[in-house]
Amino acid sequence: MRDEFVALLLSQVGQHEGRDPDGTWNNVQRYSRETPGLEWSDGQAWCATFEAWAAHQLGMDRLWPMTASCLEAVDWWLQRDRWSSYPVLGGPFYLGPGGGTHTGVVYAYDADTIYTVEGNSNPGGSANGDGVYRRTRPRRGPGSPYGYGVPDWPEGTISADPALGGTRTAAVSPPAAPAPNNPAARTDRRRLDEEVR
Repeated sequence: MRDEFVALLLSQVGQHEGRDPDGTWNNVQRYSRETPGLEWSDGQAWCATFEAWAAHQLGMDRLWPMTASCLEAVDWWLQRDRWSSYPVLGGPFYLGPGGGTHTGVVYAYDADTIYTVEGNSNPGGSANGDGVYRRTRPRRGPGSPYGYGVPDWPEGTISADPALGGTRTAAVSPPAAPAPNNPAARTDRRRLDEEVR
């Protein structure tokens, strides 16, 4: 389930929100409209909504905070005692005071870096960007996460947290091998393999 979830999020890389008539990005996107209960959030910051959308698409509504708010999501994980200071494979990270500024999902990590997929970001990693992007972020120091949610994956938890197994590096399985006539899919797989090396 973890690999399917991450693969769905990664499949959205390159999707962008709408623009106003003057060309300004406007936070209008499909993820709010396609997530029951979050339709109201269209036109607002949508990083948490993007994750809730993917969870809903895979029938994981009980495994993930179904909210448009990073602060509510952090509280959801804390109330369930599913919170860590270490990266969790396939789990969310939260930035800013109390984790309320921005979120994304970790698809790989090593000793110093988390590799993430994020909605409402941009190439510079903004917490209010224009689309879905892959990012690399530091595990420690300036710009590092406030903390991480720990999904209750049926296949078990993989985390750098010593209390949860202490795996030093990890990455989701790459997508299934592409069909021979699909060069774009081969490029995506090669890029994922290179990013986690």
